[in-house]
Amino acid sequence: MKNFKEFVANIVLKWSRHKKKLLESQGLGGLSNRQYGDLAEDYILEKVQALGYDAYKTPGSRSPADIIAVTWHYNFWHIILIQVKSSHSIKTIYRLNQDDKDELSVFNTLLKNSIKANNSILNQYNTDPIIISSGCAYVVRKIINEKITHTLDNAYAFNFTGINIETSEIKKEYLKLIHKLSV
Repeated sequence: MKNFKEFVANIVLKWSRHKKKLLESQGLGGLSNRQYGDLAEDYILEKVQALGYDAYKTPGSRSPADIIAVTWHYNFWHIILIQVKSSHSIKTIYRLNQDDKDELSVFNTLLKNSIKANNSILNQYNTDPIIISSGCAYVVRKIINEKITHTLDNAYAFNFTGINIETSEIKKEYLKLIHKLSV
């Protein structure tokens, strides 16, 4: 078909410019799953920051951790890695399986080895006591009168590793409480 490539480019451009209005006219307005996920990450980010952590979202969720945070806890640094999952219903939130947890644990190990490396950006900390913990947070969203609210369904830690420190059961229990994100 002659000029079909240009036609497709034109239709895609129209869609990108008018998508929201077109969808709303059909009763299909709303955010994309990605946008809802970003809002859930923002919600968890605020909870982690309220616990006293310097917390950051990973750009574009291009790592197994959506949120990476750090703080000093009396005698050690704590780095927390969190994978955030959300949905409009508790029943439909994707739950991490063992492969997902293993992937986050491998990322945890990469982080640990990068800190220990003498050429690391954080090399001034490579002799400090550091505990890195990995976990997940499950978030439920509600939309009432076009306002989105979030509630934490569950959050927990499943992996701990230490640098220049033993991750004793006492420290693990303390860090598990932090991972619950109860503010």
